[in-house]
Amino acid sequence: MKTTQTSAPRSSASARSFSIALPVQAPRNPLVAAALVRKAGAHGRSGGGERQAAKRQLCALINQS
Repeated sequence: MKTTQTSAPRSSASARSFSIALPVQAPRNPLVAAALVRKAGAHGRSGGGERQAAKRQLCALINQS
């Protein structure tokens, strides 16, 4: 004897809910953020600043004489 199974009536497409799986990001390390804020800056003038200062000093010496 052959049995047939009938499926339950499906609801309309608008009633279905879809879910999208988004990747979960790893939590940030709070110590790294604090270290970046504490990071040391430039110590002294840059090369361009040194050249400009030397040029101003040379111009001042030339204008004195």
